[in-house]
Amino acid sequence: MPYLDVRVSPAIIKDHGDVWNDKAQAMVAAIFRLNFPLPRKPATIAPPKKLAPRGVTVPALPKPQLNRERDFNRLY
Repeated sequence: MPYLDVRVSPAIIKDHGDVWNDKAQAMVAAIFRLNFPLPRKPATIAPPKKLAPRGVTVPALPKPQLNRERDFNRLY
């Protein structure tokens, strides 16, 4: 069974009965993360924008119509 034998300031752990206070738990979590870091998420790359061929015009999309009362009720 692995265990830690550490000496810390009384500001972190006052005595043997104070082992699981918030500061002591944060210290143990930090030691754990130093040895077992979280995996990094791969960077997401946005796909390239598709361009229209030369001479082709793309019609503009209509602006959405806002109904404040309906949208408010939908959100809340």
